[in-house]
Amino acid sequence: MAITQRELKKEKDMVANLLRANGQDYNHWLHLHHQKYIEENQDLVMKALQAYKATATEVKEMKEVKEDSKANESSQLSNV
Repeated sequence: MAITQRELKKEKDMVANLLRANGQDYNHWLHLHHQKYIEENQDLVMKALQAYKATATEVKEMKEVKEDSKANESSQLSNV
């Protein structure tokens, strides 16, 4: 079952109050958790970037092959 916005707000308020009681800021705490999650999943980010780079390189190579093919066709037609 999906969590409702009301439940999320209630949990957020509870955590914010607990943190405040312990002298901590909710946004800072949340930021630290975001950073931790990013660090734990950095390998996924790197894999995605590598895949993107490989795809971009393949597209560039395909365009170059297409352009070379068109240039060859043009030169062959002009030789006829």
